[in-house]
Amino acid sequence: MSPIRPAVAAALVLPIVAVLPVPISAGCVAASAPSSPSPDAATVAAVIAPIREAVNDIVVTDGGIYVAGAFRDAGGIRAADHIARWDEDGWHALGHDAQGDGAIDDTVFALAVVGDDVYAGGVFRNAGGEPAADYVAVWNGHRWRGLGADTEGDGQVQGWVAAIEPWRGSDRKSTRLNSSHVAL
Repeated sequence: MSPIRPAVAAALVLPIVAVLPVPISAGCVAASAPSSPSPDAATVAAVIAPIREAVNDIVVTDGGIYVAGAFRDAGGIRAADHIARWDEDGWHALGHDAQGDGAIDDTVFALAVVGDDVYAGGVFRNAGGEPAADYVAVWNGHRWRGLGADTEGDGQVQGWVAAIEPWRGSDRKSTRLNSSHVAL
């Protein structure tokens, strides 16, 4: 029998050069790389308005608006559960499970985008069916993966992730996240 692991809030630290916050509405903040044009707050608010459940984080990129939360079926897309991307073509899911539902099975609290990778943190387990993708996972545009596994094959992070924070250390060339960037 495996030991019970307490739910501990974790904050991830990502190597991101700069993030500019743009207020959207109470409880929501959008972030955008300085070199990319961002939609204004009214546009982002209109995009997320149809989502009736909690929206916990929003990240605006050149590729669209990523939204994370406790919602299901964003924009009527069955697999757009807890995390979704919106662009001028509409809502898009980031993967799905064997039943066609979202690849992430529970609430996502935090997002970050580094290059083509989307990092998600929350209370979910086995994102995209990956046993090592517990509480934090990375979407590479095609599939979800974890940030390494423990000796039992579960994710290295053993408690829910409440925040993903930009890392402004001396190694600004690094764009890969590993367990040394995780603070519990």
